[in-house]
Amino acid sequence: MSLNVAVEQQPSFSGELWANFASVVHNCENGYKSLKEFVAFLKERIRIERLHCKNLARLSRATIGKGEFGTLAAAMDRLRVDATQGSNERMSFAAVLETDVLPEILEMKALYEKMNGKLILEGKKVSKALSDARERINSRADADESTLSKLQGFATLTSKFKSASPVKNSSNGFSADKLKSAEALYSDVMTSVLEGIQSNEEARIRCLRGALRKCVVFETSLVANRSYDIKDMAAVMEDIDHSEVLNQFISSVQTQAQPARSPRPAAVCLRVLEVLSHTLSSGVVDNEAMLMTDIAYKTLVNRPPKYASVTTDEDTICLNYLSVMVNDVGKVSSTDLDDRAFRTICTAFRLVFATLFDFGRMEECEQWLKIAEKIGQIHDPADGTERGTVISMIIQSPEYLERAASLQAWKEAKSLAFTPTEANENAVITDENCIE
Repeated sequence: MSLNVAVEQQPSFSGELWANFASVVHNCENGYKSLKEFVAFLKERIRIERLHCKNLARLSRATIGKGEFGTLAAAMDRLRVDATQGSNERMSFAAVLETDVLPEILEMKALYEKMNGKLILEGKKVSKALSDARERINSRADADESTLSKLQGFATLTSKFKSASPVKNSSNGFSADKLKSAEALYSDVMTSVLEGIQSNEEARIRCLRGALRKCVVFETSLVANRSYDIKDMAAVMEDIDHSEVLNQFISSVQTQAQPARSPRPAAVCLRVLEVLSHTLSSGVVDNEAMLMTDIAYKTLVNRPPKYASVTTDEDTICLNYLSVMVNDVGKVSSTDLDDRAFRTICTAFRLVFATLFDFGRMEECEQWLKIAEKIGQIHDPADGTERGTVISMIIQSPEYLERAASLQAWKEAKSLAFTPTEANENAVITDENCIE
């Protein structure tokens, strides 16, 4: 019994489109147009994403829930924080479109236009040569038929035919040779032209396929990150407790006569971290964010030494958000910063380091230093000159020098906790150690 298996026929321009060169040329024009449109689409998508990031960043600095209390205030503030996270993730998405997808399409567009232009020109040349040769044969035949129809009488016809025959035969023979030569040249050149155009078309389709797949992968990652953020935000919203909110309100009314306390350091640090995240992703900082960072730093310098000895519920909530935001900052970084942005980032890094350390968040503190070290050399976008590194600015700061000894002691204790003792390393199981 024989099994018939359908085999897909391999495409062949030279085999299937031999007599349709004009259609092949039209397809090339459409292919180039498609590349141009895709480039324009990507550029517009990148522009829209960046505009969206800018608007989200502005929204993240808006006042929301001012005057609310407890878990309700925390939930409304979490909504504002989500705008910052969304801005950072959208900025990363726009960046990968611009660096990983757009250059490939631009390169393919230029190469496709150049290579197909040469092939189409060669094809048009041999097509015209063949057309001219056929036209000469056809015009010669038409002229002979017209001459013969005008001759009167058999004798005159015979006389004219005999006298003209040698020259006519010679001329017709020359035209026929020209036609054969043109057909042979057309066959050789057109085969090469069609094969080249097909190869270019395959490369164009593969390039577009890869670019479209990347768009899907990057956007899938974006959606996954947003889904994670939204789940985290939903948990905060579910924790809103009306009794707790009302008790907070009652407590605030009872203490209205007391002087207003300054914001808790962890809450101030959270605001600074949002500014830092946006500045790292955009490379610039506005006046409001810069002023807020400077004020927060002055508050850090002037606060009492034991400000972190008691951790309030508000501190715990803010510190948990800080842990999330530290991870977000590690995902976005720019090495091209103007002078204002560079100074603001260094100030923010020092402030966050000191706050995490003073509240005993040593793991996050260590991670924070690694993020600062990963950013690398900062450059001036105007002329490319080096400004220095963020990590060098941290370790030279008073905030770091005051805490360096304690940080080193914590690292050594952590290392010892995970290092086997000599007794354990040399331990050997024997029969005497076993309990029957």
